[in-house]
Amino acid sequence: MLTRTASRISRFILLVVASLLLVTFTGAVGQVAAVPGSVDAVALRAQNVDWMTTDEATSLDMSFPVLIPTWIPAPFSGSPAISGGGEYYSLYWVNYGGAPTFLQVTGEVGGSLPAGSPADLNVELAVNASVQGYEAIHDVTGIYDNVWWVAGGVLYTVSSNNMTGTDSLSLANSLIPLEPPVVEEPDPPTPPPAEEPDVTGSESEAETGTGSVLEQSIEIDNGGDEPVETPTAVPDEPTDGVGGNAESTVVPGPTGTASTSNSIANSLSRSAPVALSDGTAGPALPSGGDGTGGIRQVAIP
Repeated sequence: MLTRTASRISRFILLVVASLLLVTFTGAVGQVAAVPGSVDAVALRAQNVDWMTTDEATSLDMSFPVLIPTWIPAPFSGSPAISGGGEYYSLYWVNYGGAPTFLQVTGEVGGSLPAGSPADLNVELAVNASVQGYEAIHDVTGIYDNVWWVAGGVLYTVSSNNMTGTDSLSLANSLIPLEPPVVEEPDPPTPPPAEEPDVTGSESEAETGTGSVLEQSIEIDNGGDEPVETPTAVPDEPTDGVGGNAESTVVPGPTGTASTSNSIANSLSRSAPVALSDGTAGPALPSGGDGTGGIRQVAIP
C-alpha cells in the first residue's frame, strides 16, 4: 500500500515538473519570435487580417491590390502556401487524405476571362455572375467551383473543392484588399548646433598691442603740450668733412624750437658764424691745444 502511494506521489511530482518545463519552453519560444529588429517587432500597424503573419503580409506587398479572405473557410486551417511576385500572387490551402479538398485565390495583372471551361474546353463560357460590381464567370463542375472576374486590369480567381460553409462565388464577394504592415522608420538624429569660434581675445590683442607700441614710438614730451610726431632719425654719411653726422630733423613745437643733442655739436664744428648773446657775430677760432676749445673774442664794429 505504501509503495503504491509513493509511486502516485512520484508521478504527480513528475507531472508538475513537466508542466513547468513546458510553460517555460513556450515562453522562451515566444520571446525568440519577437526578437527586436524583426519585422514583427517594429511594425507600426499590422495587416488587416489576423490569420496572416506580418512576414507573410509583407511578402504580398505588390504594385496592385491583393485580394484575400477575411477568414479561413472550413475545413482549412493555418497559413496557406504563398507564392508569386511582380504581377502575380497565389494563396493555396489543401487538405490531404481523402477527396480532393483545396482552396486557391489568385491575381494576375493583364489576365483575361477564360473562353472555355478548364474541365472541358469544348464548353464555352460566358459572363453569368457579378463579383463586387464587376462582370464574372461562375463555373461549377464535379472537380471544382471556379469564379473569374477582372478588376483594375487584374484577373482574379477563386477556385475551390469540397469547401464547407460557403462557395467560391460567395467567398469572392467577401474578399478585401490586403493592407501590408507599415514599418516605422526612425527619425534621424538632430545634429547639435555648430559652435562659433571665440575671436574676441585675438581681435583685442591685435587692436591694443600693436597700437600701444606705435604710440610709444612717436610721442615726444615737449613740456606738457600736445605730443609731436617725428620719424625715427636714421644716421647719414658725413657731409661736412669734419666726421660728424648730418643735422637731425627739427620739428617746430607749439612753444619753441625743438632740436636733438647732436645738432648742437654739429653747429660748433662748422665754420659758419654763431650768433652771440649781443646779436653780433665774430669769426670762429681754432681749438686750443689744452683741450679747452680756445676763447672767442667779440668784434664790435
